[in-house]
Amino acid sequence: MNELHLHLDGSISPETCLDLYKLQRRPLPANTAVELAAILSKAANSKSLSAFIDAFDIVDTVLQQNEAIERVTYELVKRIANAGIDYAEIRYAPVLSTKLGLSQLEVVQAMQAGVSRAQREKPVKIGIILCLMPNAKEIDNLDTVEIARQLKGTNVCALDCAGKETSGSLQKLVPCFTLANNYGIPFTMHAGEIDAPENVDLAIQLGAKRIGHGTCIVNYPELMKKVKEHNILIECCLSSNFATKAVDRILDHPIKKFYEYGIPVCLSSDDPTFLNTNLGNEWKLARDAFLFTYDDLAKMDNFAGEYRFLK
Repeated sequence: MNELHLHLDGSISPETCLDLYKLQRRPLPANTAVELAAILSKAANSKSLSAFIDAFDIVDTVLQQNEAIERVTYELVKRIANAGIDYAEIRYAPVLSTKLGLSQLEVVQAMQAGVSRAQREKPVKIGIILCLMPNAKEIDNLDTVEIARQLKGTNVCALDCAGKETSGSLQKLVPCFTLANNYGIPFTMHAGEIDAPENVDLAIQLGAKRIGHGTCIVNYPELMKKVKEHNILIECCLSSNFATKAVDRILDHPIKKFYEYGIPVCLSSDDPTFLNTNLGNEWKLARDAFLFTYDDLAKMDNFAGEYRFLK
């Protein structure tokens, strides 16, 4: 099994998050892990992508120290391995962990340390995707690109853009992805999670190999055609798109229309802690809601293996 769309901060266990608050002597966001899980779940199901993303501040607050970043990464990789997943890509915006003095490079190195520690205990192949943020300073986003260049050839395998998507929000990242192309760094892009076809079109123009979510694409025939012609994979996250109301019902998700049209798709869990899901559950959702056969799901997993960034 392959998991391509998985956010580090969206995968932290509530127990670990609360423990880090205590260790760092910060005011607690909740009294128990159960309460914290409920807070994160409520944010995820707020029917608003913006409100959902705001809740990540709770997690990112404690990801400002090397030890915390390494621990959270280590625990995630262990869960990935124990779930029987053979390959996964973990994505995170390192700029989010620089509020107390860490450099972006130190943040990424802490992630790499966590991956290595887990791999010593149970072998599993892990790639790291560095996210750019549309609301970050351009100098910080360019720094992220430079770190990806510096660590090219390690398990840092690609770039992405995350954060609050708005109409035209990806435009300011054009210089960064242009530079990435010059460096030969591949990338995926969160695009079209809202009704913003111009973002998807820009992602195609820039050379994205994959698109995260892309739910709005189904409403634009010419865009569907472009995505297919450019052999772009769509990373589908059923629970996530239902929670943020990118789709009103699971049955409204365009994954089957993409699949039948001939666009490569794969399934991912996105933010399993917030959404109370995992890759196995996403497979079950796809099977139950759309009557995908085992062969269909295997084909999607093969797509994920084919389009993974770390070979």
